[in-house]
Amino acid sequence: MRQDVLIMVSFKILNKLFLLVLLFLMLVSVVNAMPYRSTITEDSDDGTEVSQSLWYGGGFESSLNYLGSNFNDKYDVGFRFHLNDLNQGETVEYARLRLASFGSNISSSARLVIEGVLQESPTTFFQIERPSQKNPKTNNKIIWEINENWDKGVGYLPLYLSSPDITPIINEILALQNWGNGSEGKTLIITIRDETNSTNEEYVVFDDFNSSNPSITSPVILEIYRNTYDTFVGKELLGRVTNDSVTINLYSLIDTDVYVEYGTSPGNYIYQTNYYLGQSSEKPIEIVLENLDPNTQYYYRLMYKKAGTNIYTAGKEKTFHTQRPRDYVFSFAIQADEHIQNMHKLHFSVQNLY
Repeated sequence: MRQDVLIMVSFKILNKLFLLVLLFLMLVSVVNAMPYRSTITEDSDDGTEVSQSLWYGGGFESSLNYLGSNFNDKYDVGFRFHLNDLNQGETVEYARLRLASFGSNISSSARLVIEGVLQESPTTFFQIERPSQKNPKTNNKIIWEINENWDKGVGYLPLYLSSPDITPIINEILALQNWGNGSEGKTLIITIRDETNSTNEEYVVFDDFNSSNPSITSPVILEIYRNTYDTFVGKELLGRVTNDSVTINLYSLIDTDVYVEYGTSPGNYIYQTNYYLGQSSEKPIEIVLENLDPNTQYYYRLMYKKAGTNIYTAGKEKTFHTQRPRDYVFSFAIQADEHIQNMHKLHFSVQNLY
């Protein structure tokens, strides 16, 4: 009986230890992959325009923005962002909007068009300066098809849904000769208009920024990834370590070409993997290093480029150790915050493991 209890307790400890290790790796990956983020900071910088005639700067209903069609009404939205850390003429690698979902009513499909406003320092929104009246618009337009209903967050924990890649729009605005030099500084506007060919209810709902009642402090986020390595939201993560092999896992928001250089001394990469060309942004990348020496320290670096371009960039040098022999003694440490349930500031939440 005592032995059964000890086995059960040991299993629970190991299970909790595994969960802590997994969480730690998730947190490291998220922190390392943080993009440049801009959020709405003024009440008038986001809202809903109904049927291209009425502007609701505080949200269409109960501090909520609507986007899509509702029988004969059309819901469009507009966002103005301050981008003080970006520069005129800069080009970014990837950009998207993140919206704090409050549910939806999609019976078939909502067809949306994302555009930018080609102004060098645009002012905020109001009735005569609502999204449909902010002109000229960018030549680049992104179609966004929403074919399924959105879930919503719980309480103060938002659930963020992502737009398609809007990089062409951002780069077109940043290319304006005098972008950021006006009285409003480095601001830009993104609008989304409904183009759904339906008289049914086909709309999504998300939170509006409200400074007097900030239930969610960042309901709309513009995420910008300035270079190719930033788009690896899943950085190098090692797995399946054996005495003669290891797998390096990656995940990027764009299509990439990658390979790995490695060796047994720092900066001396005498081996390399095969080329992994045209790796799709829709699935993880797995790079397998084989025929390694057991119980050996290796040094490696990722070589990467955007698919279809010519020049590879070298990542930082990192290390791994192949499997040690049985009964080999070594030390390791795990650190975690005991208030894990409060980690929603990183835009996701987990249950308290204690």
